[in-house]
Amino acid sequence: MFIHRERRDHFVIIATCCTCLLSLLCSYQWLLGVSQDSAHTPFVSGLGAQPLLSNRNKTKIAKNDNGRKKRKKLSWVDHPRPNWRIVFDCSAFDRMCVSAKPFQYAKYPFNFHENISNSNMSWKESLSWKISNKKVQLRYQNLNDTFLLLNDYPAIISKDSYENCLSQTLKVDYGTQLETMLKRLDRRPLDLIAFTISDYDYAHDMIHDVFQMSWELLEFHNAFFMVALDFQTVELACRYGYPVIAPPAILQRDSNSDVSKISNSTKSPSLHDRVQLTKFLVSRDLVRRRVNYLFYEMDIWWIRSSPLYYLMPKGDQTRWEKTDILVSAHQDQPYLSNIGVYLVHANNRTEEFFSLCYQLLANHPKTFDQFVFHEVWELSVSTGIAVENNESTRDLYSFDQHPRQWKPKPPATPSLNYPLKYAYRWDSNLIAAQEFPIVTEDTLAIHPLSSAPLSNPHGKKIIAKELGAWYGFHSPSAEFAAGYYQRSGTRNRRYLMLDSKTLGAYSMIETAGTKWGYWHSVRSLQWTLAILVVLARQMSRILILPKLVMDRHAMFLWTGVDLKSIDGLVEVRETNFFHNVKSRTDPNVEIDTAVARTALVFIGEKFKMFGIPAGSAASEPNIERYQFHHNSTPVDFWYKFLTLTPGYDDAELLLVYPQFVTTMANKVFLRPGVPPSALVTQIYDVAQHHLKFCVTDNDVWKHFDKMGPASGVKSGDDCYGRGELLPHLRRKVPN
Repeated sequence: MFIHRERRDHFVIIATCCTCLLSLLCSYQWLLGVSQDSAHTPFVSGLGAQPLLSNRNKTKIAKNDNGRKKRKKLSWVDHPRPNWRIVFDCSAFDRMCVSAKPFQYAKYPFNFHENISNSNMSWKESLSWKISNKKVQLRYQNLNDTFLLLNDYPAIISKDSYENCLSQTLKVDYGTQLETMLKRLDRRPLDLIAFTISDYDYAHDMIHDVFQMSWELLEFHNAFFMVALDFQTVELACRYGYPVIAPPAILQRDSNSDVSKISNSTKSPSLHDRVQLTKFLVSRDLVRRRVNYLFYEMDIWWIRSSPLYYLMPKGDQTRWEKTDILVSAHQDQPYLSNIGVYLVHANNRTEEFFSLCYQLLANHPKTFDQFVFHEVWELSVSTGIAVENNESTRDLYSFDQHPRQWKPKPPATPSLNYPLKYAYRWDSNLIAAQEFPIVTEDTLAIHPLSSAPLSNPHGKKIIAKELGAWYGFHSPSAEFAAGYYQRSGTRNRRYLMLDSKTLGAYSMIETAGTKWGYWHSVRSLQWTLAILVVLARQMSRILILPKLVMDRHAMFLWTGVDLKSIDGLVEVRETNFFHNVKSRTDPNVEIDTAVARTALVFIGEKFKMFGIPAGSAASEPNIERYQFHHNSTPVDFWYKFLTLTPGYDDAELLLVYPQFVTTMANKVFLRPGVPPSALVTQIYDVAQHHLKFCVTDNDVWKHFDKMGPASGVKSGDDCYGRGELLPHLRRKVPN
């Protein structure tokens, strides 16, 4: 449509005027609303002085006394969460948790630089009204005493039953043991049993977990047994009455020896040989007896109940009867079998399959058992396809395709009489098997792997814990909970965790003044951990491992600290422990009112102590403050205060921030000519003679930067058993 140029200009002017008038009216209405609620609308610097989005958008419609509608502003900044709750809300893997919830967490409550009125008082005078003249006796006088944490394990069986179990397991041949075990187990209703194999590295802290997991999640109650790979595991299983048998690999040794004094002999088969041969031996002997079974290794952690529903072939009973072998696959290489889990239907085909696997491995013991399984699998499946299609079997799969992986290479590829007909790998996400498993909505279990077979058992366990897949044994009685996660009562739910200003973590990129800092300082980390270990030990608390914040990413403490060096000193839990709902007595109830937090700082040649007792409201906490001169013994009085003061010793979670610990810790702890207390001596002993590290001051940045973020950590990154003591400080503890 054509419009004259002058008329078109008139239309433009009129439209512009209308737009401006409408904008003015909208601005007037908006300003009117802001002026009415200006007393309640917070402004944030750096955001263009705009009202918070949550305040402008979140409204609640209500009616006043006259029945007219009114609008009530709602905001999540009115009651911000205390910042320690980040460890509950955010996984250590999550980098966007806090940014996705802006302004939800309150600032760290203690101002270390504020002046405190009682600065001229001594420790004794300041605290006399709190702790009077009471004396505190250390629970553990020295570090040689084993830390005793109350755990409610299943009952130990009678002495007669225990000795009978040892005798039947160690003095009866393997075949008879297996026959007796099969008569003991109940195969109903699926005509199926399950078994695992274990050495003491897994069994010592997992034997209760694996049996409870098999009974409750997999529903193999009275249909699951363990094959022990060493005498220590046999003894442990017999002690608690768990069904166990011993394979020939350990029966070759002197069975008349005292089990409690037996250690691994250099003449016994290696762990590699025991694991590989035993796995195929028991698998072969079960199918020879026409027993269907599910096998899974000890480093399999099931996370969903009734997994057999998803693992069994779908359809009627005839489909299962035709099945041969179902096996897991590598999550990152789904075309390769992973023999951490396999389901076997006993028949002629599976008997020949496992007989050949066992024979090949016995003749080539240095070959990886999973490679042997894969080669026999490919040979058997290809043979079965050729037979079914009436094709020649002359050009079938050959063992010559991967000659370097055979040790040594077989002289020829064997022929099969009963090749597999129905055998396949499960979807690779069902059993998440890789160095760092990715848990999906379909995942039934995780299987953390390592770069070398049969290595890093502790690393696999800690990965399972951080992922929340660790089963965690529970108490046999529901009235008394003292398990790994499930713990109840003030006596059992006692935790200690590092408190800090940064994500509830230990930050190695912060300073605390010009001379005192944490920046890339392994020494500061060394002394901080020593204090946490000793305090948790003396207060009978479980230590929660803090997260490390480095230059580019957050890391797990166990990637740089050797946790084996504190075994027996204190009991620890993984970094993501509180983020896991299994750690709570009620999934919907946390522990806000049972949390106490405290800090001991050293600024300006003076010590200051801050505290918030348990039960203090999070919105308006009751902060206690004390300041003392350097000529006192602050660490001992700090411990005395936390032990004797209500609201701290009885707190379910005690948050501790030893800010005074820096690279000059010896100056803070000790004074010339003054003998140290027993508490300080233990802190020094832990720091200098127990704690081991896989990192030093010279390579701390390089170590963690090379490792990458927490989301990429794998079992092989675990420092367990590989750390070294740091060189002693120049000044030693005086006698």
